[in-house]
Amino acid sequence: MKKNKLKDTVTIEELEITDNKSIEEDYIKKDNKIKLYEALQKLDSNTREVIYLRLTGDLTFKEIGKILREKRKLGKSYIL
Repeated sequence: MKKNKLKDTVTIEELEITDNKSIEEDYIKKDNKIKLYEALQKLDSNTREVIYLRLTGDLTFKEIGKILREKRKLGKSYIL
């Protein structure tokens, strides 16, 4: 059986060449994501959920309200 050997060299085509500006932009984007995550963690869970549904679910506030009301009704039914 042949064992796979790691390549010691790479071709120019395999390298992704980026300029300093794109490296800086990537760093800023990652830093902003971390700051956003940290800020969201400071919010109460209901507010965080509204923001999450609004941004990722592309829902209107009316739709979000309906979802949250249904969720609360469901939670009450488990308690009662």
